[in-house]
Amino acid sequence: MVFNGVLSFVQEGRAQSALSLLRSRLAVHARVRRDGRWQLVDATGLVPGDLVHVRVGDIVPADLTVAEGSVAVDQSVLTGESAEVEVAVGGACYSGSVVHRGEATGEVTATGSRTYFGHTAELVRTAKTASHLAETIFRVVWALLGLDGALVLAILACGLVTHLPASELLPFVLILVVATVPVALPATFTLATSLGALELARAGVLVTRLSAIEEAAAMDPLSCDKTGTITENRLSVVAVQPLSARSEAEVLVLAAAASDEATQDPIDLAVLTAADAAGATSPGCRLGFVPFDPSTKRSEATLAAGGAVLRVAKGAPSVIASLAPDAVDGLDALGGPIRPDSPALVDRLGELGIRVVMVTGDTAPTALVVARKVGIGHRLASTEDLRARRSGEIDFEAAAVETGRRVYQRMLTYTLNKIAKTFQVSLFLGVGLLATGNFVTTPRLVLLLLFANDFVTMSLATDRVGFSDRPDRWHVRSLSLAALAVAVPWLAFSFATCLIARHTLGLALAPTQTLVFVMLVATGQATIYLVRERRRLWASRPSTPMLAATAADLVVVTILATRGILMAAVPLLDVAVVLAAVGAVALGLDFVKGPLLASVRTDTNVGHPATT
Repeated sequence: MVFNGVLSFVQEGRAQSALSLLRSRLAVHARVRRDGRWQLVDATGLVPGDLVHVRVGDIVPADLTVAEGSVAVDQSVLTGESAEVEVAVGGACYSGSVVHRGEATGEVTATGSRTYFGHTAELVRTAKTASHLAETIFRVVWALLGLDGALVLAILACGLVTHLPASELLPFVLILVVATVPVALPATFTLATSLGALELARAGVLVTRLSAIEEAAAMDPLSCDKTGTITENRLSVVAVQPLSARSEAEVLVLAAAASDEATQDPIDLAVLTAADAAGATSPGCRLGFVPFDPSTKRSEATLAAGGAVLRVAKGAPSVIASLAPDAVDGLDALGGPIRPDSPALVDRLGELGIRVVMVTGDTAPTALVVARKVGIGHRLASTEDLRARRSGEIDFEAAAVETGRRVYQRMLTYTLNKIAKTFQVSLFLGVGLLATGNFVTTPRLVLLLLFANDFVTMSLATDRVGFSDRPDRWHVRSLSLAALAVAVPWLAFSFATCLIARHTLGLALAPTQTLVFVMLVATGQATIYLVRERRRLWASRPSTPMLAATAADLVVVTILATRGILMAAVPLLDVAVVLAAVGAVALGLDFVKGPLLASVRTDTNVGHPATT
């Protein structure tokens, strides 16, 4: 438990340190009027009532009500939409948005978690979801404890009838219960998810909660924001529709003339990029330029072309049409370009059994075009549909998966192994005592068995595994049946070992208990390798730490048994025969395990929604 605590603390501490470094680099400052003068202060020091000034390039430090001036802000961090929003006197300017144009002074109305953006961030921060893996394993543990409870009652009754000393009976009962509890589970899970987090970090993904890796494995629908996730967070010219005799290229030339890169206006940048790509050149020398003004909703340029002066205006269609109804050349359609990797990502997620649902604030026609282009679908959901949770009937609403599933497979191996060993050990110890009236092994050796097995099972966190092609969700019943099918042959082997040692080899009780201990350690190791691979156990190579842990385990146990350390000594030949017999039985089980492990099925009907 100390090992697990230290490991968790170190791994999650590293992630938090990385986040703290990012936060320090992204610290926001604000121009605030205090004590009769303007000051530059940390945004965390703002309070409602402060007077703050923002200009081009600033991140709005708090929720403001504009008192003077006007700005165009990018609110994509709040809404997901890259189109600018004009904010004039009396309008609200929200924390987290970026000023693209203009200057304004406003009064702070909310700060921190009370802001529009902060409220959303706080909901995300405090959102909790029950771990499906944890729930499943705890149900398994309760089932195993139920089995132990029945055995304990039977053993206590037998002890009362046969007058077994309480000093021997109670420690045995305690050890029997302890053998059921998955003490190594927290450490194994932390190791597995920590290594997964390290793998993701190398790919540029920062994991702040280790449990998030495991939950990614069970994810079924994935709700993705359109802007910035499926599409790029910028505008581009997607179509040009001339309304006069001019060509598309000529329309782009005139639009570019009324644009200016210096303003960093996203519409201007989109037009200039399109004109440059089309090879459009300026029709003349620009004599003057008036940047876009929110009050007039247009920009203007004056050109000297062919001995004449040409005035070009670019802006909202209704505004331009009102200036010169007969001189309107064309409409430029703007949109967010799709990220080059989006269609391939959607297709890959589909192969993994994950249905991508697009969430956007755009109009339905716009959303439909994007959804179809990336292969998401065409079914639209309304707000009412979302509230009714009809997510299975929609494709869009107006990624870590592979790593998570590898972690899940490692934990599946651990859980199957734990159930099988608990069935075997608990029934063998309990029934053995009830049948013979003697302890088939001692509490001390059971304790050593726990240590020997747990350090090897923790090495499962490093195992080389694949991942399933569908979301992983387990059934306790199918898990238990599969594990029981593996445990029953080992249980029979355990009784056979005990009987042969006592009646064929004629060993006394203490040496028999030693051989039983060696057998339990060896069968525990064999079970791990049997359940880790659905194919033949040699079909894939286990990780080096796993092989090293197993080898060290068997060597140490052999030395303890043959030297008589903490147990009665037995000949090396007897130990070798037991190990060889375990290997032979394991090979036999390997040929019949396929149908047994195939019963471990996943439920893809119910998944954990995840949002990015």
